[in-house]
Amino acid sequence: MPQNINIKKIPTMEQCYQIISDSKMLPNIVKHSEQVMNVALIIFNNLKPGINLNKNLILSGSLLHDIKKTESLTSREPHDIIGAEFVKNLGYIELAEIIEEHVILKNFIPEGPLLEKEIVFYADKRVMHDEIVSVEKRIDDILIRYGKTKRRRIEILKNKKIILEVEKKVIFNLKNDIGEILKNNHTASFN
Repeated sequence: MPQNINIKKIPTMEQCYQIISDSKMLPNIVKHSEQVMNVALIIFNNLKPGINLNKNLILSGSLLHDIKKTESLTSREPHDIIGAEFVKNLGYIELAEIIEEHVILKNFIPEGPLLEKEIVFYADKRVMHDEIVSVEKRIDDILIRYGKTKRRRIEILKNKKIILEVEKKVIFNLKNDIGEILKNNHTASFN
């Protein structure tokens, strides 16, 4: 009798889009998520040789990172937390960590190996609505939209420091300049 080996369960693109449809994500949030996936794929496709990351995990994490954003607009629950719980209940444990940490990255190790969740986290910080922008422009938008209280503004600015550290780590692991690859690759091949 074969042993039950811990197999990484990651949804296919078709399954991701079915989850999106079933969750009734707003079209603008779907467009944002698709652009985050595009940026993450551009980064993945430009990594230095020898960096071993799971492309499908990055793609599904990018596409589903805001899976509960639509719901959170009325419930006021944190979309990262309820999104992680939602995909965990679907059996996507590894994906849940990416979704939970796409707003605030936990236990970031600047000197450690680049991780899938760091690419998704960073890609999300380069996409404002469905436009690829600088980290500065994205943070300015986040401050305007979500920085209504002094406490929240301090949290956002603290997170900005981590975003910039993640950006350095991503850049270090790329074989090409981040600005050039994003400028020259508005869309990427998903093959």
